[in-house]
Amino acid sequence: MESRELACVSFIMPMRNAESFLPEVLQSVLDQTYPGPLELCVYDDGSTDSSRDILEEWRPLLKKREIELRITESSPGAPAGGCGKGRNVAIEHSRGDFLCFLDADDIMAPERVEVQLELAQRNEGALVGSRVTRDNDATPRYTRWLNSMSQEQLVLQRLREVPICQPTWFCSRQAFDRVGGYVDDHPNQAEDMIFLYRHVQLGGCLVRADKPLLMYRFHSGSVTGQRAVCKELIWSIRVAELERILQSDPWRCGFTIWCAFSVCSFPDQHS
Repeated sequence: MESRELACVSFIMPMRNAESFLPEVLQSVLDQTYPGPLELCVYDDGSTDSSRDILEEWRPLLKKREIELRITESSPGAPAGGCGKGRNVAIEHSRGDFLCFLDADDIMAPERVEVQLELAQRNEGALVGSRVTRDNDATPRYTRWLNSMSQEQLVLQRLREVPICQPTWFCSRQAFDRVGGYVDDHPNQAEDMIFLYRHVQLGGCLVRADKPLLMYRFHSGSVTGQRAVCKELIWSIRVAELERILQSDPWRCGFTIWCAFSVCSFPDQHS
């Protein structure tokens, strides 16, 4: 297949004070084996460190690899708008047929785009994830849960947690637009959970590459490390989704809950 026939893939990366990790992240972009057109679309969410300078230093290297760098930004030191807003803005300024989501502190396997693009093209309208590795054996219980589910369990387990973690997401622009983007009304929103539920409600499928394509970092400076989404908010979103499910067939006809008074355990991203 000739290069001009290959789909354009946009990396979507929100960023805030990521200077410690950017060189490794950018190297993993350069190392992608996909031969088609790529672009890196970054939203700088008020960084006050040297993150923007680092991006500009890497621009010639990206250009040499024919990867276009597109940067949008808020004012340095401005209050964080959140990852949902950052991804929405970056996508508005992207041109790719497919979107490859990336956090500014994670490292991709070289074959990530090739593997996930093939799955996205084979499963039209799918939200595609992958297995992950974690640095320093962080959150082993959560990581085991993410990596151990079968393809069928990805939808069935969605009321426990987001079954494919956000930094591994890959989808067509059409699939993203159908959902309508991320809810970005405040920075501590559970935007990934809301997006995934809406995607499933609209008939979208969930697919996971059964190999680790991302090293998913957890550290004190990460979004997960700096702020936690309010548990009450997460539960309200889960309960609303459960109510929606129970109002549809076949559940509306009645059901029995066994061991209803047992203590339930949910995977925690911090354990």
